[in-house]
Amino acid sequence: MAKLTTLALMGLLAVTTGAQAAPKVERLRGTVEAVAGGGFTLKTRAGASETVALAPDAKVSWVVPSSLDAIRDGVFIGTATKGEPPVALEVVLFPEAMRGTGEGHYDWDMIPDHTAGGAPVRSAMTNGTVKADVRSTAPDAPRAETPDDLPFERAMEQLEEIVRRLERGDVPLDESVAIYERGEALKRHCETLLKRAEARIQKIAIGPDGRAAGTAPLDVE
Repeated sequence: MAKLTTLALMGLLAVTTGAQAAPKVERLRGTVEAVAGGGFTLKTRAGASETVALAPDAKVSWVVPSSLDAIRDGVFIGTATKGEPPVALEVVLFPEAMRGTGEGHYDWDMIPDHTAGGAPVRSAMTNGTVKADVRSTAPDAPRAETPDDLPFERAMEQLEEIVRRLERGDVPLDESVAIYERGEALKRHCETLLKRAEARIQKIAIGPDGRAAGTAPLDVE
């Protein structure tokens, strides 16, 4: 069979050494090179080839792109992190049929940390249900500043700072999702302001006779 496209395998491969022996858990990451005979051949990150046999009832899962907008109260997610304090590497949203899969926090494997020269760092998995961040709604509580409150220049400054923090790779797990979500909101706000400015310029520049015709109220909706 032709070499298959790289597939990110997320699962536990249990290898039993005897009827009474406890299962030995081994976690593998790599590229699927061939599928045959009820199993597959995997080329690991270290360059070795491993042959893995699949049980008749083995389950295979894959991922598709999503967005932070899909992370809501009650959604069951999984997060892969590295180091201490933990830094998020990815967030996976499980379908309802897979709620409870791997629930809890546990070590996963050792991975190269490319932000630290490739030094090995321990990774971990945390799977659980999202709980809403309940904030004060009292009348005298100050209202949090939202991206829509900001002028273009301040919104761009905040967006650039978020990008710098995420690129450094040192954002703690409890902040990473929140600041990424704010970054998305800031990006949308800046795009909206730019589109409005562009529409106003076009309104001024284009008149019935092709000349500047002054200004007129513009409905950007």
